[in-house]
Amino acid sequence: MVSPQIPGVDDYSSPRGLWIRQLSGHERSAFIATFGGWMLDGMDVMVYSLVLPTLLAEWHISKGPSWAAEYGYFAAVFAGRLVGGDSG
Repeated sequence: MVSPQIPGVDDYSSPRGLWIRQLSGHERSAFIATFGGWMLDGMDVMVYSLVLPTLLAEWHISKGPSWAAEYGYFAAVFAGRLVGGDSG
């Protein structure tokens, strides 16, 4: 079965068909660095949410101070975005 050709769409089976291969070396490096930064930006919140229950159990902390720490973290993120500008 032959797939129909869509006008304006490149043939992705060719080595230059993928959009990332059409970028120059500097553009590809910038894309990879940006993607890595975006990944690491989201990772800090995930690590915090995964570590917090363990810290509560190990250090015998009640939920009151843990909520204060969590809200303090998000308040610091909000203040940083106000001062430095929104990054996303």
